[in-house]
Amino acid sequence: MKNMLVSICMPAYNSSTYIAGTLDSIRKQRYQNWELIVADDASTDGTKEIVEEFARQVPQKVSYIRNKKNLGVAATRNVAADNSKGNWIAMMDSDDLWHEDHLSSLVSTSLAHPDCDLVHGSVRIFDSQTGKIIFRQSLADETINQFPISLFTGSYSIQTCSVMITRKLYESTGGSDINFKYADDLELWFRCARGGFKFAFTGKETCYYRKHPAGLSSQPLQMTLDTAMVYDIHSDWETIPKKMRFKYASTAWLSVARMARSKNLALAKESLSKSMKYKFTLKHLGYWIFFRLPFLNNLKWPIAFKPLRPAGGLSA
Repeated sequence: MKNMLVSICMPAYNSSTYIAGTLDSIRKQRYQNWELIVADDASTDGTKEIVEEFARQVPQKVSYIRNKKNLGVAATRNVAADNSKGNWIAMMDSDDLWHEDHLSSLVSTSLAHPDCDLVHGSVRIFDSQTGKIIFRQSLADETINQFPISLFTGSYSIQTCSVMITRKLYESTGGSDINFKYADDLELWFRCARGGFKFAFTGKETCYYRKHPAGLSSQPLQMTLDTAMVYDIHSDWETIPKKMRFKYASTAWLSVARMARSKNLALAKESLSKSMKYKFTLKHLGYWIFFRLPFLNNLKWPIAFKPLRPAGGLSA
């Protein structure tokens, strides 16, 4: 185990508020054979200085790379991975935390499952202001046994900060799709599963996902839109029953239509059309009427027209 170098790849953008705590959780890892690559997405705060101070305090190699312009989290995560050296790449965000046994549990699980290219743990979501745990992720045996259907439906959820992948997987898939700003993680898991890469679960809660106002989850419409795009792209995944594929794609686009109605009517209409491509119900008819009778737009939506939230990872 001691000979296995793990490359920790961390995108960062104006992360000075939280990144010191994140780095400290890396410092405290029981598994010490790691390198850290921080890719800074053109921050304008003190992120660089905090990383450089951390680099002076630890014996491991710490690399700081700065994008010349803001590229987004997916592209920046790829920048970090492109500059890594290890055969395994551990993903970490600049505002989350690891339990001290996180890396050791990932490495142990990878050794126990040498045919797997993606290893992950589970997470606890906590409120940044109070420190209170607001959600604990768990994966039942039934959920694991139903993979990849359970991954598609969202019952098998994976948080980015819990994941370690092989370099082979990264090079084969090209990493995160830079066309996605918010659901690039979900799209990558789908692509990995479709590519035949095997997943392994540590069975341990070793990650702490921070919920705060500046986080990506603070943009619900864009997150829902990106999630709908993921289900749209993967609506041809033949391993998943067709009825299920179309249901989730339709529901995801319908959620976009509902959320965009008051802010972007053109997007709402377009999303409704995409939803109806997969499935048409009386609910769709109700939305269609609302969109075409302007005086109704000032009314509250009837509960009967409110769609289910599309399934996905915790960050979606």
